Amino acid sequence: MKRLPLSLVLFAVCLPLPALGWNLSDHREMARLALEDVAEDWKLDQPVAIRPLSSFLEKLKSIRPELGDPWQFSHYLKINPKIDIGTFESLRYPGRYPGRYPGALTPHAILSLYATDPDDGRDQNLFLRDETGAPKPMFPDQKWFGAIQGPNSQAFRHIEKPPFDLSHPVRTFGIPLRSIGEASQRMEIYFQLSQLAFALEEEYWGWRFLAGGFHYLQDLHQPYHAGQITPTLLKQGLGILLSWGWKEKGFMGSFVHVVSNSHRFFETYVDDPKGRDDGMKEKALSALRGTNADMTRNIRDDSNRLYPELSETVAVLTGASLTGREEFYSDGDKSEKNSDPKDFIQDGPAFAEANRRIFEIVIDRFQSAGSMTRAYVKAAIEEKGKREKPEGILRKLDTIMESGE
Repeated sequence: MKRLPLSLVLFAVCLPLPALGWNLSDHREMARLALEDVAEDWKLDQPVAIRPLSSFLEKLKSIRPELGDPWQFSHYLKINPKIDIGTFESLRYPGRYPGRYPGALTPHAILSLYATDPDDGRDQNLFLRDETGAPKPMFPDQKWFGAIQGPNSQAFRHIEKPPFDLSHPVRTFGIPLRSIGEASQRMEIYFQLSQLAFALEEEYWGWRFLAGGFHYLQDLHQPYHAGQITPTLLKQGLGILLSWGWKEKGFMGSFVHVVSNSHRFFETYVDDPKGRDDGMKEKALSALRGTNADMTRNIRDDSNRLYPELSETVAVLTGASLTGREEFYSDGDKSEKNSDPKDFIQDGPAFAEANRRIFEIVIDRFQSAGSMTRAYVKAAIEEKGKREKPEGILRKLDTIMESGE
């Protein structure tokens, strides 16, 4: 085989990445447990009437007429207008979530159930077409995450890579060298949307938009969502390319294969380790609880710090199983084949230590996610108490939306 040009190897860091940060059940549990100890004090246990999105949009229409239309509202938010963001589909999920009443939910229940909203397809398939009809990126950062169609096309909204830092060259390296990804911006957009809904006396939508906001906060706590590729994954991708990937996957596809498998294995194993975790998953869930509310740390950079070690530890836990031809599936995939982590775990002397370290990282990320979720909700409650006029909040939203163009 011919020697690969260095430019192609470097380009592998901007491959298409899996779109989900944590499995859907973990997104909900993170929100539920993070707010459990403060729910009563913060009045998150008081029932709120469930209202259709049209109720919120009708009031918004009186301030800005064009935003009263669901399609135009989605266009303003730069999300896929084909997705009905007002659906109540999540209510079909079974009942560990507290605070259900006939026609009403508590804020605690809303914030738990709808923490998965941004994974409903609203951030997918956002593309334009060139003069030949071929799809092309709609937003500047999309091209650096590869896919612009399908589930992985939402990656640019749910992942955020820090800028290159000479003091940490390995974990911050990527193409381009600047920061890329919109997760932090999306978190702020939904925060302001929640304030707009509260100002319009739409309590249900105030809490629901807020739930959508801390979905991105949760994603940023997932180390695979705070970088592009690590030395371990680059090495594995090159191994695939040189052994079987060149003919079957192509250059980019070989790297996509290993990064996707590693990412999906991690999120699925953390979701349900089936007793192999020695009780550490429960410790991680317990770490979400508390009353402290600290949002002074940099979520993205803390997760980026752990990314190289995590991908290396997953490689130890799985051996060569994720670098074969099999694709590992997780949430959002219909196939039942290759979706059980136990089929990819390599038992042996290194298992216990690798397993322990994976869950130590999860405990660290869950503890931070709990604290920052409380800080995010507390800030929303305090801001709500200021009773700002909706016109002023809309101007803030305008500024944020324009900054992303």
